[in-house]
Amino acid sequence: MGLIELAILGTMGDLLGAKIVKGEWEIMGIKLHQRMLIWGFIGILFTIAFPIYSYGVEGLLKEGYLPGANSKLLTSFWKSFLMNLLFAFPMMTLNRFLDKLVDKDRLFSTWPVLETFKEMDWGRMFKVVAPTCIWFWLPVNTFTFLLRSEFRVLSGALLAVALGFILGMAKKLSLEHN
Repeated sequence: MGLIELAILGTMGDLLGAKIVKGEWEIMGIKLHQRMLIWGFIGILFTIAFPIYSYGVEGLLKEGYLPGANSKLLTSFWKSFLMNLLFAFPMMTLNRFLDKLVDKDRLFSTWPVLETFKEMDWGRMFKVVAPTCIWFWLPVNTFTFLLRSEFRVLSGALLAVALGFILGMAKKLSLEHN
């Protein structure tokens, strides 16, 4: 389900991001099937990441490595904190990297990894995208971890629309300053 949910909702976020960058809705010519494939892959990553951080934090709490074992809110916070610290920014970087490959029509060919990473606007990634891990993703994923486990990936999929908006804003700012 994570694959399908993210393929649809993440792509909707991409469309929103493209609207932000170009000022109009664009569906034709954006390689929609490739973007859906990327979001489906990210959906699989979400499906794996949520239980990893959930069970991992529960183990850390049980062993006394983190405070708050008796608090649902604090337990949820720790899950969100560690997921955002260790997973969120690398996942958003991967999303941007794959997005650039789609833009260059290179997703299904040999990837120019070094060239693509050099072309990424790292200033915007660190000034716009990375801070969202604290002011946006930490609180919303704290809420997500309060949900029953079967609803977490769906929540993440819905939030993928917000991720498309954030990445679209970063791309727009990058284009404006170049």
